[in-house]
Amino acid sequence: MGDRTLKIVRTIGIAVLCMNMVGILVGLFVFDLTNPLFVSITMGQAAAAVVYFACLMALKFRWENTAKVLLLLAAHGQVVHLCYVSGIKTSQLMFFPVCFAIAWLIFPPNHKRFAMISNIFTILCLQGVFYYEYIVKGEGLALEARKGAEYIFTNPLLAYIGLFYIMYSFTKLVQEKESKIIFSKHVSDALLHSVLPESVVRRIKSGERKIADYVDQCSVIFVDIVGFTKYSETTNADQIIWILDSLFSSIDRLCLRYQAEKIKTIGDAYMIAIGLNGEHEDSARTAVDLASEILQNCETRSLQENIDIRLRVGIHTGPVIAGVIGHNKFAYDIWGATVNKAARLQVSAEPGTIHLSQETATQIGDLYPVKKRSQKVELKGIGPIQTFYIDGHREEERAG
Repeated sequence: MGDRTLKIVRTIGIAVLCMNMVGILVGLFVFDLTNPLFVSITMGQAAAAVVYFACLMALKFRWENTAKVLLLLAAHGQVVHLCYVSGIKTSQLMFFPVCFAIAWLIFPPNHKRFAMISNIFTILCLQGVFYYEYIVKGEGLALEARKGAEYIFTNPLLAYIGLFYIMYSFTKLVQEKESKIIFSKHVSDALLHSVLPESVVRRIKSGERKIADYVDQCSVIFVDIVGFTKYSETTNADQIIWILDSLFSSIDRLCLRYQAEKIKTIGDAYMIAIGLNGEHEDSARTAVDLASEILQNCETRSLQENIDIRLRVGIHTGPVIAGVIGHNKFAYDIWGATVNKAARLQVSAEPGTIHLSQETATQIGDLYPVKKRSQKVELKGIGPIQTFYIDGHREEERAG
């Protein structure tokens, strides 16, 4: 809203400044400068041009309110001065509605009280002009002429009050419409942030249409509930949804704390990625920290709520491709051999364990004790590989 009104003020300021500069040049080279009327008009244009220029300078320094006040004062002053030196004419009176409208253009709907104050000032200026022309200067008018002058003096007041009410009603309607638009924008932004990472939302808003990234170092975590399919066959729907919502909501909160990216849930499995934006140089260590806390929280919940829920976790670190697919319904996802390997590690993990690939185990170093599996594990679509289990607590916890 602020940027729009600034553009309007700048456009009006430049336009009237140019018009006054042309008027000054015409006055200097065309009009007869021995005529006091032309000299007064030209001097008035020069004074107005100075104020309009000051208005544009105020905009340059982002003094928005100062610029608006200068613009309105210059416009009103120039019209009143023109009426004063040359008398009231229809062409000059037409500038008063222009001043009226400018106030509603340069002040947004949520600042309409300032537009109202400006309109009251416009009405007072108009009444002052009529009073001076027909009452002060027209003291010798005949009775009929005085009655006509009184009619002219009061009639514009009624007209401008009506115009004032129309502009107020119109602005109120615009404000209601803009409030609905702003609310809709907030809702759409909230929906975008709920399904897409913050960095991706910013790129989409900036106009980027194709979101496709190659990430050379990312840790992918798969978390799965052991035996959940059989459990769901003997449990009512409300209980199933309650368990999944409770567990996955707790993982959501942990992902926020560790700045991990929730990719999606697939049935009773939860997929997480760390390091997609290069914010985690030690993505493997963060992944193991997160996975350890997920297991710990699940064990605590199982004891508190007397539900036998156990998890198994698979983690692999490597390159992935990340991007957004879909048009009407966005989906942010990751692809590649790293994703497939992490999923296979989860499937072959023992209940209650964190199953690591060689790459992830190497990167965590001595942070956690790891146990090498006695035999290589055959992973579907990958073949036999050497894998590891987390075998104990983090180094600081062991030292404590």
